[in-house]
Amino acid sequence: MIRLLPFPLAAAGLFALWLLLSQAFSLGHVLVGGAISLIGGGALTTLQPPKVRIRRHRADPGCIPANSKPPAVPRGSGSAYGAPIIR
Repeated sequence: MIRLLPFPLAAAGLFALWLLLSQAFSLGHVLVGGAISLIGGGALTTLQPPKVRIRRHRADPGCIPANSKPPAVPRGSGSAYGAPIIR
């Protein structure tokens, strides 16, 4: 369903901002501000990511490896990364 105002607060904010920046309240400014608020609110829908539907919310035990420990780093070789220091 396509809504006319997907983000009503943003559209109202754009409309009020247009009227404040133009410093006039006439029919032309109201129509242009209304058009800008509708277009700007519609443009915000492209920035909204699509809703994700989670189908299975159980943990899959096949994703966790049997040995999930991080590899050991050799110590005492002279540097923090395990490579010897060349002097």
